Amino acid sequence: MAVVVAAAGALTLGSAGGAHAGTWSHTDPAGDVHQFTEDAATPVPDRVIGDVVRTNVTHSRTHLVFRITLKQALPATDWAVFADIRTRVARFDLTMLRIGDIRGLVLLNAKGNKVRCSGLSRTLDGRVVRLVVPRACIGRPSLVRVGVGVTSSNPDGEFGEFGDDALRGTVRENLALSPRIYRG
Repeated sequence: MAVVVAAAGALTLGSAGGAHAGTWSHTDPAGDVHQFTEDAATPVPDRVIGDVVRTNVTHSRTHLVFRITLKQALPATDWAVFADIRTRVARFDLTMLRIGDIRGLVLLNAKGNKVRCSGLSRTLDGRVVRLVVPRACIGRPSLVRVGVGVTSSNPDGEFGEFGDDALRGTVRENLALSPRIYRG
């Protein structure tokens, strides 16, 4: 459990694809999940749990909406979906997780403090994760850059922590970031 949270934290900068005012989409290569060890991340191309295949972001007048499509539905527990949100002046970390009996959605500022945010929401429907952040909670920015990642454990109890940076085919210390996504 602690390893999943540590792995999620370890995966929290780069660049990808073009953006249009208000929307941005990225297709992530399937089969690019990596297994974490203390000192390395090794590709596990046959792993489908936690494999992100598409990310869509909508930056509207009122909300920032993430729609993350996975190759396979997430298991009942032991996973986290997270987003790195960058504005011109601030950084936020959004995490949705299910670890054991713990389920939640939290928005943190760059200092690691929880941001009180009415209207923050999440849904998990089959292979699709939807995260909604009211723009008021992140300072009503005119543009954002985002990174998205998923971490998971082995559902059979065997040791293994896995992750997929949704915007690049490898895993590094920081998430790759989208181009600028202007408010639509």
